[in-house]
Amino acid sequence: MAISDIPRARHIVTDVYGNVTVGCPIGTATNAAKTFDPSGSVVQTIATGSTWREFCDWDSVVGVDGTVFLYAEPNSYTHQVQAWRNGSMVWEYTIPCGSNTSLVATAIGTDGNFYFVAKARSRKM
Repeated sequence: MAISDIPRARHIVTDVYGNVTVGCPIGTATNAAKTFDPSGSVVQTIATGSTWREFCDWDSVVGVDGTVFLYAEPNSYTHQVQAWRNGSMVWEYTIPCGSNTSLVATAIGTDGNFYFVAKARSRKM
């Protein structure tokens, strides 16, 4: 299924209620992701309002309350983890060390908390 306003959608995340979040284009300022309920109705649209170099990479997860946790890279020096619920950003966290880090894993724990792992990229001289 093509989603015309998310032309480069490249991943799908599901939640415990059967909702599906689709999206995560690179370099578009319109709709970055949409969440659909089991009937196919849109229940959330994530729109950044700016052009991101990378948005929502591979390691996104959805919490039990429908919050979508994802990765954003607005430029080559800034890496962020963001939380979105009901179409609004709830919070964002800039991963320390600038361009020398990358997100490698995300998870929702049994306690309902969001966890992520970032690693330093090796630099060869």
